[in-house]
Amino acid sequence: MLSLLLLLLLGACTSVQGSLTGKLSVQVDGLPSGVEARVVVQPLGKAVSASQVLEVPEGTYEVVAEAVEGPSGERYVPTVEGSPARVEYGKVVQVRVSYQVNRDTLPATLILVIEGLPEGAEGSLRVSGEGVNQVVKSTGRLTLRPGVYTLRADAVSYAGERYIPSPASDYVVLAPGSTVSKTFTYTREVRTGELLIIIQGLPTGTQAQVRVKDSAGSTVASLTESRLLRLPAGTYFVEADPVGTYVPQVSGSPANVQAGGRAEVRVVYENRPASLSLSLEPASLTIPRGATGSLRATLTPQNFQGQVSLSLQGAPSGVSVSPGTVQVSGTTQATLTLSVGASVAPGTYSITLIAQGQGVSASAGFSLVIPQPDFTFSLSPQSVSVSQGQSATLIASVSPQNGFSGQISFSLVNPPAGFSLSGGPVSPNGPTDVPLVLSVGTGVAPGTYSLVVKAEGGGVSRTQTLSVQVSPTTGQLALSILFQGAPAGTEGYVVVSGPGGDQVITRSQVLTLAPGTYTITAYSVVVGGTQYNPEPPGGTVQVLAGQTASFTITYKPPTGP
Repeated sequence: MLSLLLLLLLGACTSVQGSLTGKLSVQVDGLPSGVEARVVVQPLGKAVSASQVLEVPEGTYEVVAEAVEGPSGERYVPTVEGSPARVEYGKVVQVRVSYQVNRDTLPATLILVIEGLPEGAEGSLRVSGEGVNQVVKSTGRLTLRPGVYTLRADAVSYAGERYIPSPASDYVVLAPGSTVSKTFTYTREVRTGELLIIIQGLPTGTQAQVRVKDSAGSTVASLTESRLLRLPAGTYFVEADPVGTYVPQVSGSPANVQAGGRAEVRVVYENRPASLSLSLEPASLTIPRGATGSLRATLTPQNFQGQVSLSLQGAPSGVSVSPGTVQVSGTTQATLTLSVGASVAPGTYSITLIAQGQGVSASAGFSLVIPQPDFTFSLSPQSVSVSQGQSATLIASVSPQNGFSGQISFSLVNPPAGFSLSGGPVSPNGPTDVPLVLSVGTGVAPGTYSLVVKAEGGGVSRTQTLSVQVSPTTGQLALSILFQGAPAGTEGYVVVSGPGGDQVITRSQVLTLAPGTYTITAYSVVVGGTQYNPEPPGGTVQVLAGQTASFTITYKPPTGP
């Protein structure tokens, strides 16, 4: 650095030869981004930090460069090519400054692995040396100068536990450009305390069955009598099994054993004879004949385990339960199937389920409802329109319920004259659609009728109401034949032609006709020597079913001489 300053001062005091100019190109390479070169052009005393082209007077110039330090402490050493350089008027002269890293100064990588701590806990690892004094808390990597470093790990506490590192200290020699890994493993500090297990209530000579488990569920001790245990600090669970008819009661578990302390758990046995209790759900159920239902039985033993048999008391013949046996070990739930035969009489029965095992028995009651066989009945459509003398098709839908079996027939209940129903009977095994035909006689007057359709069988009767609109099959023609000036009782002569043939009409009349188009032709008549002519002489008329059409013909005497 001192030599560079001297060169700058020297350049400032030295005159440049000539007054004509040329160009001096200083090219710098080999440095990482962000690192500036240290280059001076003499005798100008011009400092250059990166590649640059200088316009200078003619003359001889010397380019001087010094080593620089990289971002990680590595050193870059320059080599100058083309210096000194002679600059002539109008020409470009190049001097190249090439930097190369000194490999003895390359940084090293130190990988530190910290393991064994629970999630959320941080380690404490101090790295010192070569001007570094840094604490690392988790696994990572450091970029350091080559040299010797001391590593020291400290114990840490987390969630009430203390964790010890291994090794506690170490050192590492980092060569230039090298990568070295070091692992520090933390383990939970094991501290011990006492756990006193007191066992009481058993006859002399009878051994208890007691187990002590740690928080991971592993058994750390099996005991037959009271004992003082020395255990690592932690939480412990004490379990006890029945011995014969003696049932244990454990108090003080789980026990928290602290380092240097004592915890106590007491196991007291009590003589309890074997017993069994039984409960049922639901308390009442409905099952049709020929079907099955389910009961959920809960058997709760005390000082008993083994097989129990199941039976029914108060059930009618044809009602049974399965399975017939259940294996009981602790509180046991079993789904039971109740079967009802097809011949069981409908009714409500109070039944008791009895469970019996070796030296134990229990019972529970429930209500069984066997409903009367039945069927549902619906009619589609529920409203129809039928012309006189015609018929309509109906669909009767029946579905047996509650074990119904038998034949179902269909009929009209007190129908008006002229109505009849045909179709069926049917013996359904499931939902069934039956076509029925409703017939309307020709003599049934037009109008709306409410009929009752009955489905009957097996002692069951169901009805549906049917609305029937009866429409006529004929229409009417009101034909008026009028006379002007003719004697009373004079008759005309009119021919009505259409479906069904011709009719001759002489007086006003209402005709009942089949629907259709009719042609009316009127002819002149002579009365007392006078000819009467019809107006109009004829025409056509449309007759519609259930409606009345009209047509008028007027006979008039001739007018004038």
